Amino acid sequence: MERTLDRYEREWTAAHPGEAPGPALRRGWPRRAWAEDRPDKVVPQAGANLDEHWRTELHDLGFRAPTRPVALAPTPVGSLDRDQLVERALDDILGASVHSVCTEALTER
Repeated sequence: MERTLDRYEREWTAAHPGEAPGPALRRGWPRRAWAEDRPDKVVPQAGANLDEHWRTELHDLGFRAPTRPVALAPTPVGSLDRDQLVERALDDILGASVHSVCTEALTER
C-alpha cells in the first residue's frame, strides 16, 4: 500500500508542479490505495449504506423482524454459573486448542 501511496503523490506532484497536496486530499489516498491494492476486500461504506446492507443480508437469510414487542425475561445475575460461562466463552472465542491452555492458567491462580 505504501508504494501505491507514493505513486499517488508522484502522479499528483507531476500534474501540479510547484504545489503540495492538501490534507483533505492526502486523507483520501489510503482508502483509495486500499481499494486498489486489495480489490477483493470490502470498501468501508457510510453508516446508512452499511445499515441497509445488513438489513438486506439478514432478510435474505430469512430473518423477519418481530411485528410486536417481545417479552423479555431477565436472568438474575446470581443464578448464573460463572465457571460455565467462562468455559463457554473460551470455547466460542478461542477455540478448543487454546481453551486447554487458558483453563490451566485459570486453575493455577
